[in-house]
Amino acid sequence: MIPKLNLVSALAALVFFFLPWVRIECRGERMATQTGVQMILGSATATERTDKDAVKVSREGDSLGHSYWAGFALVAVIGALLMALAALIVGRRDLDHGCGILCVVALACLLLQLSVGFPAERAIREELAKPPAQAAAAGDPLGGLGQALAGEVARAVRVAPAPGFYWELGALALPALILGNAFLDRIKAKDS
Repeated sequence: MIPKLNLVSALAALVFFFLPWVRIECRGERMATQTGVQMILGSATATERTDKDAVKVSREGDSLGHSYWAGFALVAVIGALLMALAALIVGRRDLDHGCGILCVVALACLLLQLSVGFPAERAIREELAKPPAQAAAAGDPLGGLGQALAGEVARAVRVAPAPGFYWELGALALPALILGNAFLDRIKAKDS
């Protein structure tokens, strides 16, 4: 039963990498989303808007910052999936423990990413903090106004986890809990 649970959890964790993990909003309006894979690559999916003056999240070729922690988590999830599959086929219990350990590593990486913040937020704030190049080059007296407006927009931008991110954490927590329970059982057996 445990190898099947580990396999299903690892497979779900891999699938959840393709769901939206991050919402990028400005004044309550969703501007873009990022999946787990897009967080790793630094891209985003802009929300469809009907008005012609729609704000673009990034220009072609720009990056919203790469998440190395999410990349490490993806590698750990793929390894956990392979170990869970091998444990189910071969029937070795130590492979189940390896799957749990890799899920704990992936969970730790994603929790660390959550604690340090998402790269998209830093990239957007850095882009908005840059002085307008045209105003600075032309000696425009309103250049300071442009910077002040950019600062207001930067304060209105909110980058928050989407439900898919929490589903990912939940999928990784199940094998971690199974591993923790196995270690507790082993400790109790030694004490008896």
